[in-house]
Amino acid sequence: MITVTIWHKDDTPKTIPLEEGQTIIGRDPRCGIHLDTDSVSRKHARLIYSDKKLLLTDLESANGTYIGDRRIKEEGLRHGDTIRIADFLLTFQAAQANTGGAPTRILEKPRSSTKSGSWFSWR
Repeated sequence: MITVTIWHKDDTPKTIPLEEGQTIIGRDPRCGIHLDTDSVSRKHARLIYSDKKLLLTDLESANGTYIGDRRIKEEGLRHGDTIRIADFLLTFQAAQANTGGAPTRILEKPRSSTKSGSWFSWR
């Protein structure tokens, strides 16, 4: 299982499980990950979680999707990667079966930069 922790300004972070398949990130309330601010496109980015791999694609958003300071079009994500969409930070964590589904490490508020990944298998 993969979890996504969403950080926004001084709000309490929210952690949600990511289901296999496609998840749309955007301002539209029908999106799987809803980011409610005008600087996020209605359908901003797409996550595809399949066969223990996670791929992020920007959907030609107006303000971009970033890993660190690098605007991306499509990128594989790794455990611990943080992406930035507008003033939201989203951190991706792989969970281990022996921890009862809890993240494998304690999260602290991420910095804006992070390592970039390739199409990567989660373990």
